[in-house]
Amino acid sequence: MRLLEHSYKTKPGRFNPAAPLYRYEATRIVEAITGEVSEPTDGIYYVLRLPNRWTLYPIRFDSFDSMDHKELWVEEISVLLATEWGKKLQESARELRAKLLGHYTGFPRGRVLYLGKYVVWHGDNLAEQMPHIEQITKAFSLPSDAKLEVNSHEMCLASSRDAIRHVLKLDETWKAV
Repeated sequence: MRLLEHSYKTKPGRFNPAAPLYRYEATRIVEAITGEVSEPTDGIYYVLRLPNRWTLYPIRFDSFDSMDHKELWVEEISVLLATEWGKKLQESARELRAKLLGHYTGFPRGRVLYLGKYVVWHGDNLAEQMPHIEQITKAFSLPSDAKLEVNSHEMCLASSRDAIRHVLKLDETWKAV
């Protein structure tokens, strides 16, 4: 089921980086009301710290173009984080984004693939206060037999995690290598 066939452009040619969050939340509401569930799909995700909460940022490849984590970070997530945190920290979003750009390996992230059956590759980085793996499998409408695998490529790197914590002035931490 494809929901909310809507343009998420803020200006001609510019993507609204919050669009995947809006789509994810709206899809969950529609599914709860109608009882219909979206078809399973592959994609990528991040678990992000916004000023007021941790949130799942899923990119379902049935709804958005296929991309990798670095591309997603540079084009969308760094913009979203800089905009949201700029307000809270009373700093320039442009300067915050510049400081965040090289740290796409700092937040928990993963990939959903179909390899004969669905597999969720993750970095085993989720802390108690973050969205859990069940929310991730639900965001991609995965069947109960989806396999969970720790993948070293998806692990947070301590240097990027620490840079993000410094830039965003975060006291809390999460696992990284």
